[in-house]
Amino acid sequence: MTKASFDLLRTVEKNQEGALVKISDTGIGIPKEEQEKIFKRFYRVDKSRLRETGGVGLCLSIADWIATSHHGRIEVDSEINQGSTFTVYFPLQKIANILNQN
Repeated sequence: MTKASFDLLRTVEKNQEGALVKISDTGIGIPKEEQEKIFKRFYRVDKSRLRETGGVGLCLSIADWIATSHHGRIEVDSEINQGSTFTVYFPLQKIANILNQN
């Protein structure tokens, strides 16, 4: 078994909307028709690659839960054979307002 190599880029920035965390790779990409499904628990885009890549399809579901729990969201932009960029938005002002109410 050989693992595909790819580059990973992480950035964190703050804008008017709040904090953004971007994680990009140069991996195999995700087909457009699969992109909305990948945040569902146990969903695997290519089940035939299960033995090669491992995993059970929980990581993106957990990431989505974390973002939603913090009143944020996660989005994906991906192209086949080009890689993927996941962007997590955290609304800092909304979180601050909630903390100040308690």
